[in-house]
Amino acid sequence: MDTNKLVIGYFVDKLAKGEKESSSNIFVALNEECSPKDNLTIFAPQGGHSGGDKKYLKKCTMISKQRYIDISKGLYTPEEYLL
Repeated sequence: MDTNKLVIGYFVDKLAKGEKESSSNIFVALNEECSPKDNLTIFAPQGGHSGGDKKYLKKCTMISKQRYIDISKGLYTPEEYLL
């Protein structure tokens, strides 16, 4: 699969007041051909893969790939999500 089409972007969950970015609230949003149109797959370094709704991304903050790498502090993320 073309990685440019797979990765939608890197995000921080909607944070509660006073909450800071951490490896527990970042994720990679993924487009997968097997997912229904409005659904996506989420990969979080502290939770693995899960499903989600694309509308949820509007409540989150997009971050750069480098920021995701910095926050995840070397926790495992599949290589193809970081190309």
